[in-house]
Amino acid sequence: ARYQGLIGSTIDDEEKYLLDISDKDASDSLNSLCLTGLPRLTMETWLPYLKLRCAVAYIKKYGRRSYINNLNKSRYFDPVTHRDDKNYIPAQLRDEPPGFWAILRSKKLWYFLMRYPSLFWNLRPFLPVMILVNHAMKRGAMYAMGLVVEYFRYQSKFKKRADHKSCISLRKTVEDEFEWYVGSEGDPMTALRKGR
Repeated sequence: ARYQGLIGSTIDDEEKYLLDISDKDASDSLNSLCLTGLPRLTMETWLPYLKLRCAVAYIKKYGRRSYINNLNKSRYFDPVTHRDDKNYIPAQLRDEPPGFWAILRSKKLWYFLMRYPSLFWNLRPFLPVMILVNHAMKRGAMYAMGLVVEYFRYQSKFKKRADHKSCISLRKTVEDEFEWYVGSEGDPMTALRKGR
């Protein structure tokens, strides 16, 4: 992060950054740094994608009922059902997590992904759009537009770059560089190819 200029270049700047984020939510996109050089919009699709993939795999292996039971045991949906609400039921006594309307009223749209993972797994190509809508609602349209501009600026730079077409895989590079090893007695890959 220091090398890329995302935080200050001195030890004091790094310490200040660490102190600033020490009491923040680690999964909040505003507190995360993207060290890959990809646009923030792309980076922000990773966490929901991974959550969806895990939830769908769990449902496939153990069934939807088991998934719902585990959601009920967790405190994941507690912010959706407020104690002041007349319909509040503690998580331990609920048979089902909050439904569509409760999540919509809470304005915590990401809870839809965990409540209906199979549906949103099929809609995963639209994750960037969902992220933009969420940011427009939470942080305003200007922030969301900034994400779009950054994304398209990155895409235009990537298309202009000619060197991305001439990339050679590591395997091909090693084969070309050490061609004399292949098939010889000193070939270090012989044992691996035999499965030992």
